[in-house]
Amino acid sequence: MKFLKILIISILFSFSGIAKTSENTVVPFTLSDRGRIMRTEQKLEAFQKNVYDKFNGIDGKFEGIDDKICFTTK
Repeated sequence: MKFLKILIISILFSFSGIAKTSENTVVPFTLSDRGRIMRTEQKLEAFQKNVYDKFNGIDGKFEGIDDKICFTTK
């Protein structure tokens, strides 16, 4: 049992060493990456505008319903 614990601990430490060496790897950022980010931002802005427009349309529908329903208070 003690051998198993030592084996597991040594495996965990060896994996932590591998993870630390991969943190120092430099990943190049290319112009195609920049273009992809810009296209994603444009799509996100268009989506946000679409959602905003739909919610504004829903607000108008609720206002019309409020006018039709008459609430009386005493």
